[in-house]
Amino acid sequence: MKKTIETALEMLVKNSGEGWFCILEEPKTEKFVQFAYDEDEGIFFDLPRPALTKKEFESASEVLSGYDITLSESQVPEQSPEHNPDCDCGCDDNECDCDDGCCCSHSEPFETFNKHLGNDTQLAGEIAYAVMREVYKLKENTKLNVTIMR
Repeated sequence: MKKTIETALEMLVKNSGEGWFCILEEPKTEKFVQFAYDEDEGIFFDLPRPALTKKEFESASEVLSGYDITLSESQVPEQSPEHNPDCDCGCDDNECDCDDGCCCSHSEPFETFNKHLGNDTQLAGEIAYAVMREVYKLKENTKLNVTIMR
């Protein structure tokens, strides 16, 4: 597992340009860690809270605090609410002020553990390995799926 993580992160930083990301996932449980990368900011670690069970969240809080990574609020970027044209809620494509239950889609904030790591692939690898072993309790010989794309 450790070598897979290291190789994936090295490949991630070798890509040129902005907007690259890497997902390391255990295929049976779909447990994952993810990283984004661009040439200016370097590696960005991200572990969304919704992906964690209560026990995993508690473990992640403890493990990641050792790397000075804390929970922060994030929001999935969205240009504007997508309005369902068949809805009679009165919203238009640019503004939507509906309550919950509206037929329009909205981007909701969520909590995530994240941190910019520069180009430190070794630190990124240590963090990913710690999450896989100490938070998800995966064995060293666990095979991971690796996705690197833009």
